Amino acid sequence: MSAVFWYTACGMRIRSEFLLPELQASQKVDQADVDLKVGSAKCLEAIPTNELNWRILGNTLFFNVRDIARYLVNQDGEVIVEPYFREIKPIIRLFLIGPVLCSLVYAKGLLPLRASSVEINGEATLFVGASGVGKSTLAFTLHKMGHRVLSDDMAAIGLSDGQQPVIYPAYPRIKLWGSTLEELGLDRRKLDRVRPELDKYYQVLSSRSFSPNPVPVSRVVNLNIARRRSQDLVHAAIPNKLQSLSLLRRRFLCRSFLDKGWGSKEKCFTIATKLVNCAHVSVVNRPAEQSTYAMALYISKSLIA
Repeated sequence: MSAVFWYTACGMRIRSEFLLPELQASQKVDQADVDLKVGSAKCLEAIPTNELNWRILGNTLFFNVRDIARYLVNQDGEVIVEPYFREIKPIIRLFLIGPVLCSLVYAKGLLPLRASSVEINGEATLFVGASGVGKSTLAFTLHKMGHRVLSDDMAAIGLSDGQQPVIYPAYPRIKLWGSTLEELGLDRRKLDRVRPELDKYYQVLSSRSFSPNPVPVSRVVNLNIARRRSQDLVHAAIPNKLQSLSLLRRRFLCRSFLDKGWGSKEKCFTIATKLVNCAHVSVVNRPAEQSTYAMALYISKSLIA
């Protein structure tokens, strides 16, 4: 009998036929939410061969990542991986914990936001913003200050039994650009690259540095880099709920799957509405020359204390 591995991510219990060291290991359960298998995913032979292509047929989502793998995702949680290699290499797992995991979050009825997040005083703060603004670097800096990380890249948001927004932690790793490693006190020689051609690296988090349980969301912080040099760090609330909702839906929601009919727009809208009504939404503009540590210190002491 083949080995079976059990993990948890984004509130889902995952059964896998192969190792996934990126995820949080868990105990065996009677019923898995996600079942990962190696097999044939050739349900769409005519799919284009660009870098990343996907299509939806009914309740099935199909990915083709050129020269890496095909992925077939069913809304009931079955995932079939067909590698172009003879083994499950790290690059294959990268897409599993990226777009495939995002599609599963939608299928579960949760809201996936492009956000890094940390737990501070028992509550979650989400950091949203454009690519490269420093979300992951900020989350790791706050982690070094003693706060537990909840997510990197994607935050899975749901509602508690009391209809309050909560985040379901993703996995205990952060992806950091090489240009930030020296500031963070990390040695790139001791880290694994995310992709061979990228100057980006995985930092593994210890069990004490990663929160495994759902956490209520109290803040959403939109990070921006100030256009003018030497401008002071500015923090301002966004009191208009409709403005906050529009900001989340237009800029920070992983929309591609939803727009093509995968997942429930009604559920996502309900969660997003609850989030902006219950959480404090604000924007932080920081000078480009200001260190991430200084911004983290400000946020830790001033915004959340």
